Amino acid sequence: MKQTNLISVFAPPDLMVPEGHLLGWRVVGRDLRSYGGAYRWPWPGGVAETPDARPGGSCPTAYGDGLCLAKTARGAAVGGMRLECVLLVAYRPEHILGEDRDKLRVSRAIVLDLVDAQLKLRQGAGSGADLYGANLRGANLRGADLRGADLREADLYRADLGMADIRGAVCGGADLRGADLRGAVFGWDDLRGADSRGAVCGWDFRGADLT
Repeated sequence: MKQTNLISVFAPPDLMVPEGHLLGWRVVGRDLRSYGGAYRWPWPGGVAETPDARPGGSCPTAYGDGLCLAKTARGAAVGGMRLECVLLVAYRPEHILGEDRDKLRVSRAIVLDLVDAQLKLRQGAGSGADLYGANLRGANLRGADLRGADLREADLYRADLGMADIRGAVCGGADLRGADLRGAVFGWDDLRGADSRGAVCGWDFRGADLT
C-alpha cells in the first residue's frame, strides 16, 4: 500500500493556504513551544520570522537561525517531542534555508492551524499513514484505524492501542513495549520485527516468534 503523507492526514479539507505558499507542519508543546522551550510559536494567524537566519543545513544551529519544519514523522521526532500538537504553517519556496529528507528550515512561516494529531488518528485518518519513526510514546490511539500504516521504528512505548485496527501495518523495529493492545485487530505477521515485551493484549506472547 502506498503510504499517505502526514500533511494529508493532519490538514483539514477546508484549510486555506495563501497563494504562492507551500503547506508545512511541525510538532510543538501544548504551550506552542519548540523542543527545549526556547522559542514559542505564535497562535494561528500569526507570523514567525527569523530575519537574520542564513542558508545552510536543515536544522537551526542557534536561536534565531531559522524555523525548523518536518517533512516526515521521523523528522518531527528528532527533537524528542511526541506527535501530538501539530502546527500547520505556510511558507514560500524562496524562504527555504536548507533541507534534507526529513526536515527543512525556513526563515518565515505563517501559522495556519493547530491540530491534535492523535485525535486525527483516532478519528480514522491514520489508515495507510506514513508514521515511520514517529514518536508516539504513551500516545492515546485507542480505536485508531491504522490499517496499512508504516509504523517501522515508531516509538509506541506504553501507547494505548486498545481496539485499534493495525491489520496490514508494517511494524518492523517498532517499540511496543508496555503498549495496551487489548481488543486490537491484527495478525501475527503485522507485529513481525516489533518489540512487544510487556504489551497487554489478552493473549500470552511467551514463546511467540515476532522477529
